[in-house]
Amino acid sequence: MLIDWFTVAAQAVNFLILVWLLKRYLYQPILHAIDDREQRIADELDAAAAKQ
Repeated sequence: MLIDWFTVAAQAVNFLILVWLLKRYLYQPILHAIDDREQRIADELDAAAAKQ
């Protein structure tokens, strides 16, 4: 079985592009949403503690 090195290289490049796109457009917004939610929950807990 012969290995076509051009195809291997093209697939590696495509994989790296996919990882970069997912990190930029999917992973970072999710992390930002999680941080916002954690901050909102912390604020609500502080407000509840202040009421007590």
